[in-house]
Amino acid sequence: MYARFSFEYADTTYEGPWGFHTDGEASHQVMGLFCHHGRRKWNEIWSDQTGSRRRHKKHHFQPVDSLCDEAQKRLGQLRLDEVFESEIFRFRDGGLGRLWGFVVADVFHVVWWDPEHRVCPTDQD
Repeated sequence: MYARFSFEYADTTYEGPWGFHTDGEASHQVMGLFCHHGRRKWNEIWSDQTGSRRRHKKHHFQPVDSLCDEAQKRLGQLRLDEVFESEIFRFRDGGLGRLWGFVVADVFHVVWWDPEHRVCPTDQD
């Protein structure tokens, strides 16, 4: 199955360190991520690994309770904790950028663009 993207739950009103209030360069980066992964099958995405010496999954699920307090609170405000399971998924884009959301079947439901890796800053990449 090819990855598909949904923006039904995109948090477009959030004004904090992650969200969709990005400049042109960041918008280009996010669109590149959609285009790249939208042409790929999920089994290809699951098999991507980092290029570091300590290789591990590049894109993966993350327990919601491991996110920063502000992100957990925001998910509650959006009532997404009632819609999805206890894990959120993130795509890694190179260095710091992360695209956060939920996967249901072959659909990635976009929630946040996190250009500075703040949603889960202790995440070891």
